[in-house]
Amino acid sequence: RIGPSVKEWTNDAIGLEWIKKSDKNTSAKANGRYQLLVDEHNSHYTRGFLEYARTHKILVLCYPAHTTHVLQELDVVIS
Repeated sequence: RIGPSVKEWTNDAIGLEWIKKSDKNTSAKANGRYQLLVDEHNSHYTRGFLEYARTHKILVLCYPAHTTHVLQELDVVIS
């Protein structure tokens, strides 16, 4: 749980808090290496989100709109 939203949908602020929390939970395992985040949610296209990702060595790969059903095979864990 990240935080409340009036419309019960994620927004830019919640997206930024999400990446911060995700980074906190995964950065130790990354051990200074780049991490890859694959997603399509538009809250991940904000300047704050992308700047945080860049400064914390997180590469953001966004699916093109309406293609997740085709690209689902890429939904794997790489360790």
